[in-house]
Amino acid sequence: MSAVSAFETNLRFSGREDLNNLTNNIGGTISGGAATAGAANATGGAGVSNSGTITKLTNSGMISGGAASAPHGKATPGDAIYSAGANASIGTIANSGSIVGKVVIDK
Repeated sequence: MSAVSAFETNLRFSGREDLNNLTNNIGGTISGGAATAGAANATGGAGVSNSGTITKLTNSGMISGGAASAPHGKATPGDAIYSAGANASIGTIANSGSIVGKVVIDK
């Protein structure tokens, strides 16, 4: 996969996929999925979840984690960007938009 341009979506890349350029243009939104739990804990999804290689991430829009609701448990919003795993890497991140939530880059 060479390039992706996103508008109102959440993105997940596995260790078998490499992405040269991920671009979120002005007005675009990358958001994690919402989570709801009545009596249990709830964690929203990551806006960008990566366990492979993203060479360049360019954001001029908004990247955010998904909301969470748990009236009788713990509600934790999702990470804006979550990149982890033995083969996970993100090269250059160019941001002129907003990244709302945690950015986790771990090996």
